[in-house]
Amino acid sequence: MRYLVWVFLLLLPSVSSGYSPPAVDLLGKMEAAWQKIKPIQIHVVLETPEGRLLEENMVSVPLWLEPESFSRRDILKAGYLPFAYLTSNSDILNRLLPSLRLDDAKVRLARIDDVVCFVVEGSGARLWLRKDDLFPLRSEILMDNGQWVSCYYLDPVQVSGKVAYPGRTEVARGGELILVERLIQQQPESSSQ
Repeated sequence: MRYLVWVFLLLLPSVSSGYSPPAVDLLGKMEAAWQKIKPIQIHVVLETPEGRLLEENMVSVPLWLEPESFSRRDILKAGYLPFAYLTSNSDILNRLLPSLRLDDAKVRLARIDDVVCFVVEGSGARLWLRKDDLFPLRSEILMDNGQWVSCYYLDPVQVSGKVAYPGRTEVARGGELILVERLIQQQPESSSQ
């Protein structure tokens, strides 16, 4: 009897956490959470794995772009999916990751280390969202050359109120680390913008 109780308790969390909402609902909830946040400026640097500085940028989070000015082609040119793009509105997300918004996009549960997450999969794109709060943990984009580029959004840092931003984003192509984006500092946007 004790064994059956133990087995039941062991299986209970997996049974209760087995439901996976549709991809469009998950992405809509993620977007809604970001859009409630007062924009802040994030200071990031892009480096080689050896630490050589490639770029230094100030990025607004959530990211506000004109939808017509941005497309999936921009990700393919950049070579990776910066975390800030995932904080943009649905028009931008639809242009960046169109296959994740389609009815045939798949959602499954998975674990990254000990963290339960939803994996949203479409044609040429995958996105891992922490189940508790839909915080992006990883993305994969299929590039034009047929290689997958993986972005690991690591070491979240509270940058303002409830806003977290990866302290480090590792970008790998074919399993090899090619770029590192690091958070340097952040500051609230002025009310005049």
